[in-house]
Amino acid sequence: MSSLPLVSVIILHFRHPDVSADCLAHVLAQNHQRLEVWLVDNASGEEVRSLPGLEDHRVTLLRSDRNLGFAGGNNLALRQAKGEFVVLINNDVILPSNWVSKMISAWPGSGWGLMSSVIVKFGSENKLQYAGYTPLSPFTGRNRVLGAGETWTPQDKAEPTAYAQGSAMMVSRAALDAAGLLPERYFLYYEELDWSERVRRAGFQVGVYHGVAAPHYGSLTLGKDSPDRWYYYHRGRLIFQRSWLAPWQKPIFFMYYLFIASPKELLMHSLQKKWGHLAAWAQALGWHLRHPGRLPDWVGPRNARPKQTDNGH
Repeated sequence: MSSLPLVSVIILHFRHPDVSADCLAHVLAQNHQRLEVWLVDNASGEEVRSLPGLEDHRVTLLRSDRNLGFAGGNNLALRQAKGEFVVLINNDVILPSNWVSKMISAWPGSGWGLMSSVIVKFGSENKLQYAGYTPLSPFTGRNRVLGAGETWTPQDKAEPTAYAQGSAMMVSRAALDAAGLLPERYFLYYEELDWSERVRRAGFQVGVYHGVAAPHYGSLTLGKDSPDRWYYYHRGRLIFQRSWLAPWQKPIFFMYYLFIASPKELLMHSLQKKWGHLAAWAQALGWHLRHPGRLPDWVGPRNARPKQTDNGH
């Protein structure tokens, strides 16, 4: 029996089938030989059964009849994945052929549960998008992306970081069993930050490996500055802070958010006549006003009505 660990790779597809096909081709070209691959069609409305690569015996296509968001779509495959390690990658990520093997060889030990590689902007001469995160401030909800805009220099080291990056991350089976599935109360944005907190509180380390990079297109689904992106960002930011702040920290954060951060951003959008962004912020805030108590376990896309589901936690 092979001593290589089985690695499950999950690719979440929503639109841009040509990009998903390229992502899948690079996953199947990994030099790590023991792979099972799950391509999740998250109600894209596209015909994906003829995508190149799906005929490979290692690939399973899962299809959802509704858009479950980032967490819900990945959880469809996470419930069935058998690997000792599980990789979650966005469909707009192009993994180099040694990505899986490098991540496994660099895994620091059983005390580590969740690790991303560094992320670089696709076609940018190795300009970093991510080389780690600082912790979110409990009072402002802000943090920094480490290395952003710098040139990546490979270093064979793994180090702790506050949060993994969901574009390309690997989780151990032990951490997955202990921390549970991805939280489905976000739909988009902040899920990997929340999961990082869960993994850490389950007793595992969260880290970033600097020896291999994952090129990432970025913002293909919603665009870089759309009202929908603005809506999910603000709804997720408030969900995260409500979920993890101590009771005494919450009033400070919400005073900052409502009376300092938001007026500044809303003024900027008003001057730019981005009325859709103003409506998105108001709708995100309104969602929280309608849910003042316990947060729902699952939320749908913008304008969908939340409902309770068993999400595996």
